[in-house]
Amino acid sequence: MSIFAPVAALIVGIMVVCLVYQLLQKRQLKNGRYPNLRYVRHATTVHENGCGTVTECGKCSSSKFSKFAQRTAAQDLDLIQVIGEGRYGKVWRALWHGDDVVAKLYIPSEEKFFKNEVDVNNKVGNHENILRVQHCHTAFLWNKVTYRCIVMEFHENGSLYDFLNHRPVSIEEMCSLALSAARGLNHLHGEIYGRKEKYSIAHRDIKSKNIMVKSNLTCAIGSLGLAVVHDRSQDKIITEDKRRGTARYMAPEVLDGSVVKSFESYKRADVYSFGLVLWEITRRTFTEGTSYEVVHFCVSLSRSCCCKRRH
Repeated sequence: MSIFAPVAALIVGIMVVCLVYQLLQKRQLKNGRYPNLRYVRHATTVHENGCGTVTECGKCSSSKFSKFAQRTAAQDLDLIQVIGEGRYGKVWRALWHGDDVVAKLYIPSEEKFFKNEVDVNNKVGNHENILRVQHCHTAFLWNKVTYRCIVMEFHENGSLYDFLNHRPVSIEEMCSLALSAARGLNHLHGEIYGRKEKYSIAHRDIKSKNIMVKSNLTCAIGSLGLAVVHDRSQDKIITEDKRRGTARYMAPEVLDGSVVKSFESYKRADVYSFGLVLWEITRRTFTEGTSYEVVHFCVSLSRSCCCKRRH
């Protein structure tokens, strides 16, 4: 009897802790962290081969996706609110095991875009200024439609675009945002070491909406779906998509189609796009009550000239 009493007490204690955790999580959803939001629990995932939901997706664990931790079943992801939309599908704020995450749901026709982003993220390595991808799912069933899904880390400040529209920044904050974003781009363009290979990556869609702002006001570059990977050991581009990025951020030679399709030209186009991101940061920078709005006029004038040249 003396043996079973501590075991029973331990079991009861674990059950109480689990119950309290669930109640606190529900209270946060209803009253605290997500006020006035519709809480959506998606349906159980069914893979294309007809099997039920498993803890490790067989397709995700193939050679292309083996570097991702595929230990979480898709039904553990709870969609909360749409926070973005693009050519590939929608971006959701979500919960995964009680943690805030971002879930990108790719429409079925954009499977190539999904595979390219997963493949590039497998090669990009870990860097504090690159948005971290946590999981991917190739068969995510929601509203009777099967999506490809990528789960990424969540940042409360949102994108750099939203952050700058929400409030101006000081000189110190401007330097932190600009330098951290530059370090992320430098990491992509530099030498990234794989097991046997050396890679470099050109983003091809650098813009403020694809750069997240962390709580410490540093940046993390994301959205690598259009990126191209250059195998430095063999001096060849191993992933390439014919689609182009956002016209507003394109270099003039990309807009008029005169760019030579080489990896160096892709990197130069990234630098041009990043220059426009720096302009966005600068024009929202205030010092002693004065902002650098003059830059807005200069860049707007240069853009109009580029558009006229294109036509």
